[in-house]
Amino acid sequence: MSNPISRERALLIGFATVAFGVVTLMRKVALGRINPIQFEIVSGIVHVMLIPVYLRILSENLVQQNNWDRVGIAWTTAAILLNVLGGLAFMYALQLKNDVGVVASLSSASPIITLMLSALFLGEQPTMKSVIGIGFVLFGVLLASH
Repeated sequence: MSNPISRERALLIGFATVAFGVVTLMRKVALGRINPIQFEIVSGIVHVMLIPVYLRILSENLVQQNNWDRVGIAWTTAAILLNVLGGLAFMYALQLKNDVGVVASLSSASPIITLMLSALFLGEQPTMKSVIGIGFVLFGVLLASH
């Protein structure tokens, strides 16, 4: 039996879920006025502008650890590039029709990919709960797509 999720982690996951849901709606509204490339440009500018804030918050931690691992940076860079490409595909899909709920639902199949890849590459063993949860996700995706 797995350990119950901590209150702190549950709150963080809950906030992330709500934030991602709201962001999807905000992207759709923005994409009614600008194109996906413009969206990514603005997103990049905002991220760069936030670097001083990140550094201020994390400065003590960065100085103490001082471990900028090159492989970690390479994985981070690859993840960011794939996130940008996925984000562009998602935003172009949002622009095609007024069905933000369907696009968001179908793109929510990513946990299926994550579970398979984490088992294959990280050696993580899926629990029965996670497999059942993925089943519900798959059912929801199939339901939303028809």
